[in-house]
Formats: sequence, C-alpha cells, structure tokens
Amino acid sequence: MKNNRNFFTLAVTAAFLSFLIACSGGPSAKDGETSRSLTGNGSFTIIHTNDVHSHVDVEPYVKAYVQKLRESGREVIVISGGDAFAGTSFASLSQGTDVAAVMNDAGYDLMALGNHEQLMNWNDLRAVSEMTDFPILAANASPELRQAVPELRDYVIRDIGGARVAFLGITTNMEPAGDGVNRGDITVGILENLKAETEARGATVFIAVTHLGITETDETIRSTYVADKCPWLSVIIDAHCHTAHERGLERSGVLIAETGEYGSNIGVVEVTIQDGAAVERTARIIPIAGIEAESGIIPDWELAEKIAAVRAKNERFLRQVIARIPAGLEGDRNITRTRETNFGDIVSDAIRWKTGADIAAMDTPFFRSSIPAGDLTNEQFLSVFIAPRELYLCEMKGSEILERLESGVQSYPQPTFMFVQVSGVRFVFDPSRPPMNRIVSAVLADGTPLDPDRTYTFAAGDAKLTLGKDKVEGVDYITGFGTVNQAFVDYLNSGEPLAVKTDGRISTVR
Repeated sequence: MKNNRNFFTLAVTAAFLSFLIACSGGPSAKDGETSRSLTGNGSFTIIHTNDVHSHVDVEPYVKAYVQKLRESGREVIVISGGDAFAGTSFASLSQGTDVAAVMNDAGYDLMALGNHEQLMNWNDLRAVSEMTDFPILAANASPELRQAVPELRDYVIRDIGGARVAFLGITTNMEPAGDGVNRGDITVGILENLKAETEARGATVFIAVTHLGITETDETIRSTYVADKCPWLSVIIDAHCHTAHERGLERSGVLIAETGEYGSNIGVVEVTIQDGAAVERTARIIPIAGIEAESGIIPDWELAEKIAAVRAKNERFLRQVIARIPAGLEGDRNITRTRETNFGDIVSDAIRWKTGADIAAMDTPFFRSSIPAGDLTNEQFLSVFIAPRELYLCEMKGSEILERLESGVQSYPQPTFMFVQVSGVRFVFDPSRPPMNRIVSAVLADGTPLDPDRTYTFAAGDAKLTLGKDKVEGVDYITGFGTVNQAFVDYLNSGEPLAVKTDGRISTVR
C-alpha cells in the first residue's frame, strides 16, 4: 500500500509540474521587453515589505521614500513579500480591497502570494487580484487556485539598472508532505524552469520573491534551501517567518532579505550591475513603527488621509460590542501552533456546538492574536481571525482523524500550521517517537477510546482546504452552519460554559 501511495504522489507531482509549465504566467504587454539581453552598467534599489497583514500605516512611508529615491535619480522597484490583504479590520471589512487600493497608491510593482492570501475566500482573492495595479506572483500555486484566480503570474521581467531582471514568484507550499516527496526540490525544479524561460527572453539577473521564510521544520521548504540549490539567484526577497534581517542573510552567495512583520520596517536592497550582471548587493532595514519621526521619512500625507478616511467610515461599526470575554484568550501564533490554548478550546467547542459533530478541529492559521478579557468589539473580532471560514460537517473514520492529529504534532516542538485545536477528543503524544507515529492514546469526550475503524461525524472550517480540493459538497460533506467566526460569537453569547482554562485535551507523555 505504501508503494502505491508513493507512486500516486509522484504521479500527482509530475502532473502538477506539467500544469505549471503549461500555464506559465509570463510577461504581459506592459513589461515592454523583447528577447534581447541588456549588458549595461548601473544600479537599482528594491524597496520591500512583507507580512504587513493590513497594518497599512507603513504605506505612506513607503510611498514617500520611493518618491524621494526616484527624485534623486535612483531606479526603484517596490515589492511585497505577501500576506498583505488580511489581518486587521481594515482588510476584513472590504475583503482586502481597501488594502489593495492603498498598495496601488503606494506604488507597488509586484507581490508574492502569501499563505494568508491562499486562506482567503478565493472569490475575494480574485477580486483583489483584479483590482491591483501590480501582478501577484505564485509559480507554484496549486492548479485549483490558478484556475480560481487566473490573474496569478509566475514571473515579471523588468529592464532596470542596466540589466534585464527576472522576478520569480514562489508562495508557501500548503500541501502536506507526501511519502518520498521532497517539496523543496519541486520548488527548485519550478525555479529552474522559470530561469530557462526568462533567460530565453533575455534575462541576465534573477531575483526570487518568495513567501517561504527560514524557520519551517521541513528545511526543504525554507528560502535557505532555495538559496543552496539555486546559487544563480542574486537576491531572495523573502517573507512568511516574520524575521527581520537587519543586513540581509547571505546563503550560498545569495542575499536573503526580510523585514519582520506588520509594517514595522521598510526593507532596502541595493543591486549594482556591471556588464548586465549583478556584482554587488546590500540589504538594510529602516525601522518605522514606534519611531516614525526618527526614520527621517515624512509620510505621504495624501495616502495617510485616505487611510484615515477609511477608518473614519468604519469607526462606528468597529466600536460595537458583540460579546463578553470572561478571561484573556491566548491566540499567539507560536503558541496556538504548538499546544492547546483556551482560545483554541473555545473555538473548537463552538464548532462542535454549532454542528453537533462528535469531534471538531480548528486549523491554527485561523488565529491571528490574543483577546483580552472584557468587551469584544467588532474591531477586535475582525483583527484576531483571518477571513471567515465556512463550517462543514462530514463523516470520517477514526483512523483518518488520528492521521490528521498526527500531522499536527509531527513537527513538535516547532510551530506548524498543520497543528489543530480540538473538541470532543483528548489525545496524548510522545515527541520522542517518529513523526506520524507519536500519538499514544486518544479518547472521546465520554472517555471511550477513539476507534480507528469506527465512523464519526467531524466538523471544521473550509472543506476545500482541510478535506481536499477533490471533495464535493453534498456528497463528501455538508455546509449550512454559517462560519467559524460567527459560531464563536454565538457560542460566547449562548450561556454555555466556556473553557477559559485549558483542560488537557492535548498533552505530551509525562
């Protein structure tokens, strides 16, 4: 059976690569390039942000700094590493379009698709991608996502600084690792194909714009792995792990640049060109958040006023109180992705309460931040969750549920978005055992063992993401329960007892 799974996984991988090559998102007419190479001398500046998560107050600083550089004669390209359109109420109330309008005004030239863009409702993501004045790059996006959002591109070519520069886009791989499959080598293969294609169009300098980061437990899906395998890259503009590389990170001759999170910093990469090749690259960050005056940048007041106008329009709705939180709820991403939290318990309990399922689970990328005790306003509510996730109910074998739980703890103690918060089941795992064989006991809420051969009702959010894109509504699962977000509020207001203290439903061997 294992050999059959390996054959199937490899076959799917081959088909996926073929799809990507067939659907290559090459340059558009506005790129204005031909197949000839440029062999000039010069330089250019990359201004970049990443993981801003709709904390748009940095954008007037981006716009003003770029304008200052261009007025001084610098050639500049402005890049987002992704995770831009979700994270605060500023994004949630417009499904990301207000953020897109701000980024258009700030003058972004291109962006890598982030994992939180993938987690958006894909119709909303398409509306955003249709609205942006800049392309969103994701050469390794799934075939299903590319079909839903055909505006996604593989790369962009620009003539800048005396060279023809190819910017190659890579997003987070959201698929679980299959038996015998090196996900990093799939990414590297895609990049090698893009290099060949863009070289044929005259590119001589190659810059990857990636939403990978350097902290994933699987080292093959880190940007450092890409640098090791693709030393022909000059720069990687990175994102995803919320790390600030103050002077860049050198790896295998490739400069990796990342600015941290939430618009705290602006990244600056300088590239020097000689005879059409990148001969020097430097990176630095300009701190912004909390020390705006010390940055030396006067923000663009027109863009700042537009942002303020959006907030004023939304203010009355955002101040409305929708529930009462009896105790602080832990939602920090590094905690919810490694262990049980009271926030995770309550949301999972809300899902099971709303759907009547035997077992419920909540994927931890859903959580954005913690909630303090007291009144819960719409603004807090919209800022602590990602985009609304539609609830679903399905039947699932106990063995399938165990496999899903195992996937969540295979990287422990490292945080992973595969980790789930649960309701209706309690399980104990041993971190010293091999991955996917760590759970030593699992019992239901009534204390009976989870039977691998028995069928249970199971509920979670976003069937396409968590069940698989091949599942069919009405056949493999049912909906009609509303969203996870609304179930949480309804549960808070229901009078049901709340798990304000964790109760040991996820624990390690003592």
